[in-house]
Amino acid sequence: MPAQVLPGIIGTGDWSSEDYPENWRTTLLRLRPNAKSVLTMLMGLAKTEEVDAPNFHWGEKGIRQMVFASAAATASATTIVFTGTTPLKPIRNGHVLRNTRTQEVIWVDADPVSPYTDLSCIRGSNCGSTSAVVNTADNWILVTTRHEENATPPQGNYRTPNWIENVTEIFRNVISLSRTAKVTSLRYAKEGPTKEMLNDALEDHMVDIESAGIWGVPYEGTGPAGLRERTTGGMLHYCTSSGTDFGGSFTLLDFLDALRVAMRYGSNTKLCLMGDQALLTLMHFVLSNSSFQVDANTKMWGMNALRILSPFGTLMVKQHELLTDSEDYSDWALIVDTKNVRYRPLRDSDTKLIPNNVKDGRDGEISEYLAEGGWEWDLEQTHAVWENFSGFSTT
Repeated sequence: MPAQVLPGIIGTGDWSSEDYPENWRTTLLRLRPNAKSVLTMLMGLAKTEEVDAPNFHWGEKGIRQMVFASAAATASATTIVFTGTTPLKPIRNGHVLRNTRTQEVIWVDADPVSPYTDLSCIRGSNCGSTSAVVNTADNWILVTTRHEENATPPQGNYRTPNWIENVTEIFRNVISLSRTAKVTSLRYAKEGPTKEMLNDALEDHMVDIESAGIWGVPYEGTGPAGLRERTTGGMLHYCTSSGTDFGGSFTLLDFLDALRVAMRYGSNTKLCLMGDQALLTLMHFVLSNSSFQVDANTKMWGMNALRILSPFGTLMVKQHELLTDSEDYSDWALIVDTKNVRYRPLRDSDTKLIPNNVKDGRDGEISEYLAEGGWEWDLEQTHAVWENFSGFSTT
């Protein structure tokens, strides 16, 4: 075929795609969030605590019960009935209780017996107090103990631990390509796509572990092949008692009360992970109030964070892109006591790359990032979840 003749002025539109291949950047631009796997990164800074079985447990003990509710009683009654299921099990002969309404003090003079509802006590001047009528639902606080000189030891008391369970989950992120594809040059991968695909798989792997640590539900059952399958539980499953639903609008008093609850137990400094809408609301709120001291250039746990000081403690605020990426969770905040959370890999099963994992004679490669582990959320009262943190009122 004779060559085509192009008369006159030649423009770029006169060339064919074979002659004019255009310009292609040889490096891909990745949209990488600021902090997509904050929890997983923090766990990487801590000492690894492996488990030796896929079902793992941890025991917790709360503080001694301090407040007990009673039924009504006269001022002269020496037996006071308390409400609830075996409410007086922690009480022993020698304990001193105080009525929080009347401020009357009583002395327990006998160990309660089953069903642990009736309390035998000394009242009035015999224990340096003044007797008063007891109303229904009066609260009594356990103050201390009193013991006579040279007395025999009182009966012992033991608080049993509360055992909590989670399971490990298998995380697998795979690349699969034929031998031909592996050695084929691409515009952004002259030596083949393997490295680029492994980068994708590793990023997905870390996100899977992080997501499980937030939204996962513990489950163990039988899979289609008849073998066990498990998913690990995350923060939203275990940490339920210190949360606040702001309902889309809150006042200064609402915020301080939620902060009081979130900081009541555990560390004085906690990590606060927020979606972008929650972070926007928080910044607008704290900058509109003089009640808070804000430091925008604080480095802690190896990362930059916004530090907010309050009468109840310090929040280290960081945006979490997994919350931001979900419209339904962008106005949520996760307040984490970093001393009381850990990722527990199964023994010899922390994240590792297994190249060419399937050797079945195929003309290609299957490689994967493989891990098995679970999340342990200790002392759930030390963590808090804030929902619908999206607007505030100045009134």
